Amino acid sequence: SSPSSTENPLYAMLEDKQPVSTPNIYLLVYDAYVSNETMAEYGINNAPQEEYLVEKGFKLYPHTYSVSQSTTSTMGRVLNVSSANVDLYEAVSGDSRVHKILKTLGYKNYGLFRSD
Repeated sequence: SSPSSTENPLYAMLEDKQPVSTPNIYLLVYDAYVSNETMAEYGINNAPQEEYLVEKGFKLYPHTYSVSQSTTSTMGRVLNVSSANVDLYEAVSGDSRVHKILKTLGYKNYGLFRSD
């Protein structure tokens, strides 16, 4: 179903607006992975991995942290742009507010998962 402005304030902000461009979007989630700044405290230099991603055009967000104890719980909240108690598995499986908004903009959503 299409998003509705009464369902969430985010929809109201985006209603009747079109993006200037619609580049490909890749969201990489490294499960159980800490940033280079944390790894460096343990003598591990992961800068080459981060440099590689930046060279490929990825945007890194240093000083970020999970909003929940599990990846599914965190990403469900991120993709729903909400801290509300929702079906987190549905959200990460393609039924989130972000997925719905991107779909209305013509995006196709894909997910690659190693496990459930």
